[in-house]
Amino acid sequence: MKACRILLIPLVLLACSSDDSSDTGNDDASDAPTSAPADSSSGADDSAALECAANIPEDAQDGTVPGIMGSWGSPCEADADCVPALGDGALCLKSAVIFELPLGYCSKPCDLPAGSSAPVPDDPACDPAGGVDCLGVDGTFEYCAVPCTENAQCERAGFFCRRMPIISMETDPTYCLMPDCCEDDCSE
Repeated sequence: MKACRILLIPLVLLACSSDDSSDTGNDDASDAPTSAPADSSSGADDSAALECAANIPEDAQDGTVPGIMGSWGSPCEADADCVPALGDGALCLKSAVIFELPLGYCSKPCDLPAGSSAPVPDDPACDPAGGVDCLGVDGTFEYCAVPCTENAQCERAGFFCRRMPIISMETDPTYCLMPDCCEDDCSE
């Protein structure tokens, strides 16, 4: 399994084509979005900034499933916007390797094992109390995120509960991430 992940690492760096804008970015048919909510993180209509991601229906937040993007993955314009929620070392990410993160994404850097793209669950570098994983590709993109199990947990418009694109294995956890149409640029 580790050998497969290591072989996929170069693909992350080579996969830069964004011709397939018809993919919703949802890797599992059982997680198919059903209706579009307003972006509860800001209360504003962010569809212009979200571009293609704004046109993909999501599971609505109905109050029965708590959202998980109030701190980790919350919108931001600068690193200073993330520090109150995540503490020292918090960063405002605007992209994830080849994927744009419109309206920002609060996170912290972490360290994956050498040559790995396997998520590290409950990484103490992310949060000593647990519940936050280190994910990405060793040496390329290594940041913290909270795992999710369904789209309704991703209360920010344009985010879906899915595995890391390109590098993930079928058994990897899912996270609130942008759709594939935001590869390189969220505009269509």
